[in-house]
Amino acid sequence: MKKARFLLIEDEALILLNVKSMLAELGWEVAGTAAKIDAAMRLAETGSFEAAIIDINLDGAMTYPVADILRKREIPFAFTTGYGPNAIDDAYAQVPILHKPFSHDQLKATVRKLLPG
Repeated sequence: MKKARFLLIEDEALILLNVKSMLAELGWEVAGTAAKIDAAMRLAETGSFEAAIIDINLDGAMTYPVADILRKREIPFAFTTGYGPNAIDDAYAQVPILHKPFSHDQLKATVRKLLPG
């Protein structure tokens, strides 16, 4: 069985490494990472991956343009945020959200929503 590959968008290095490690422990791979909005948009447009985990705010820039690219490509994604539950724009109300800090089990449950089966 082929491992699912993820795009991981996160501007905090320690969080990036932690999530990368958790994904590996769960048997998934990280196909690409970005910490800035321009790089995130390029990867979202051209990268080869099955799902994405996106920090809602990269160094002050909201990542909705990245989410829009993924929607067009029909690639499932989840947002991560350290903000409260109302931090996400209503247009993305159906997108799974991981509230930081999140646990291994919360990441696993969210990924299973993104990649059922």
